[in-house]
Amino acid sequence: MSENPYQAPAAALETAFGNGDRESGELREPRGVAVGRGWGWIREAYGLFKRQPALWVLLPLTFMLIQMGLSMVPLVNILAAFLGVLLMAGMYFAADQTANDADAAFPDLFVGFRENTLRLLGVALVHSLGTILAVGMSLFPALASGTGAGLDQAGTSPGPVALLFPLAMFAIMIPIAMATWFATPLVILEDVKVLPALRMSFMACLRNILPMFVYGLALGALFFLGALPLFLGLLVVFPVAILSSYTAYRDIFYSEPAPA
Repeated sequence: MSENPYQAPAAALETAFGNGDRESGELREPRGVAVGRGWGWIREAYGLFKRQPALWVLLPLTFMLIQMGLSMVPLVNILAAFLGVLLMAGMYFAADQTANDADAAFPDLFVGFRENTLRLLGVALVHSLGTILAVGMSLFPALASGTGAGLDQAGTSPGPVALLFPLAMFAIMIPIAMATWFATPLVILEDVKVLPALRMSFMACLRNILPMFVYGLALGALFFLGALPLFLGLLVVFPVAILSSYTAYRDIFYSEPAPA
């Protein structure tokens, strides 16, 4: 075992998502992992990508095209967030298939439309309501300025109270993101109910703030580099980003990785 506490053992990085069945592991309350695992999730995700590269270029591309198409249709664009969660559930399912050498297929993208659909829509509803509330808080100073509310005594600029609303937006969005990140795989892969899934996801993020900070920095750098060669690198980076969310989920929620 490596002496470096921030680096996962090489064997673990190579076998965390090897052969075997996900059910052989034991789902448990989320644990805190070493800081360096943030990069380990990305490395393991790239390993999964290499198993079925064509499929993992196609799935996220289809996801983006569907979401973009919905966003352009008035009224229907309201459903984009809900359908997005159902499609993400399909990608988590496909990632689980790939991880367990079960040959994921394109129809897996739509598994959320036939399994645990109501629970997934519940997760989407929580995320959507939180987003609406947060955006409303951020827009309040601009709306209030039209009536003079929230302005300073001179009436020329937002008062100190109005400046708190953007902070309130982040205070709402961050917990919502924490509660919903892993809720989708918990629902689609483990049949967990909505409220327990939200709680477990929130605790997973809370216990892994530093690894997720490293993870976010690394992903940001990869997206920047992937965009340089005419955005072609994003054909790899975007699938790896999605797969890394799955590898993070497996690392945090399972007492043992899938056996090799």
